[in-house]
Amino acid sequence: MPIMELEISLAEEYAHVAKALEEMETQVRIQHIPSLEERAPPLEADDLKQEELGFPLPVSCVKIKEDDENIIMDDSGGDVDNDNDNGEKKQPMALAIISKDGTEASLKRRKLKTFSMTQIQIPREQSLTSFLSQLTYLNVSQNELMDLPGLSSLPNLTTLNLERNWFNTLPSEIGHLHQLQTLNASRNFLRPNASSLQLTYLQTLPHLTLIDLLYNQKCGRLHHRTHVQSQLPQVQTIKMTLWEEVGNVPGTYVGSSAAERNPLLLRSQLEPLGTVALRRRLVQDFGQRPTDAAEVDRAGVMSRLLEAYTNEGWVDKNNY
Repeated sequence: MPIMELEISLAEEYAHVAKALEEMETQVRIQHIPSLEERAPPLEADDLKQEELGFPLPVSCVKIKEDDENIIMDDSGGDVDNDNDNGEKKQPMALAIISKDGTEASLKRRKLKTFSMTQIQIPREQSLTSFLSQLTYLNVSQNELMDLPGLSSLPNLTTLNLERNWFNTLPSEIGHLHQLQTLNASRNFLRPNASSLQLTYLQTLPHLTLIDLLYNQKCGRLHHRTHVQSQLPQVQTIKMTLWEEVGNVPGTYVGSSAAERNPLLLRSQLEPLGTVALRRRLVQDFGQRPTDAAEVDRAGVMSRLLEAYTNEGWVDKNNY
């Protein structure tokens, strides 16, 4: 059996164990702190920033009502549940949240594996061409997308947010976005080469001034950033996570390996978790405000998390 299939089968076989352990942890925590009856919504730092600017929260963070003014629904009210050709139930189409002036569209965190321009529903009084031509901002972040067809129909787009998807190459139609100024492709699977970053197409975008490639695992060396900057002289800011710098920040890690850590200490048990997982634990388990990676690094997150456990009485401050 191939390794990938084995991993999937094991994950499915023991999924109930992980769920049971999580439920047990929740029950124990509620006994100590009755106010924590359920986990906080999965908010993140950029969610709060967008909310402060007047944008609605992602659908996974709020319960959307059918009459919500910010949601453009389909003709049936967006709650279609018809049978498909195989007799299976169809899922409602995830439609974009459109700003009131019609210039911004968001499909953030909608569990999308594929994308279609039909998800940006067109008001009846407008033609497809005129409506799409007025869009200046498109956010498809925090999905599972690997491609974004139809970008050529958005000639006036100035900001494109692809953050936290499954892109290993940027969309091929990105070369049609001649007004593009900001490209956020952080937290994907991009590589620092011409084919993955579509450098030939990006070179043709005269207004492009910022590219965010933070937390792309393979784009983490100083010479990677230098190379991209040399290929895109019009871009003023290229953001990359330089892993050498991150690992050298004091307090980021304790010990270079598990063998150098005391397994009885909470800090040692938390160390294998990724920084994103630690941030989520602060929010979902302890109800704290999301931390911004640009302001609070891994060392700061770990410090806050240990303090939170201490305040709940789970660990003594002298025995981290």
